[in-house]
Amino acid sequence: MSEKTEVVNEILRQLGGSKFTAMTGSKTFISHGNTLRMGLVKNKSGANYVRITLNWKDLYDMDFYRLIPGKMNKKTLEDTNDEVELIERHDDVYADQLQSIFTQVTGLDTHL
Repeated sequence: MSEKTEVVNEILRQLGGSKFTAMTGSKTFISHGNTLRMGLVKNKSGANYVRITLNWKDLYDMDFYRLIPGKMNKKTLEDTNDEVELIERHDDVYADQLQSIFTQVTGLDTHL
């Protein structure tokens, strides 16, 4: 397993692992370098994705955002671009704060 895969697995573990996914309904996990991105169910913030990145300080940056996919006009065959709206950003988060910030922003409990 590569170092970057280990980082993403550690982020998910610190969020609560399988209990976190069961409690929050999170899905569509995508890893990219030191970043874990996941889709969210409907929640109080309106965010449908969260991106958690391990930064150079060995802390985490959390971005909650709404992604609105672009559409194609069937008559003109022109595409519209995806829209990304940043809902909330938290920089330099300690590992033991990940769950509480996630719950604070989304209203979704991460554990029983």
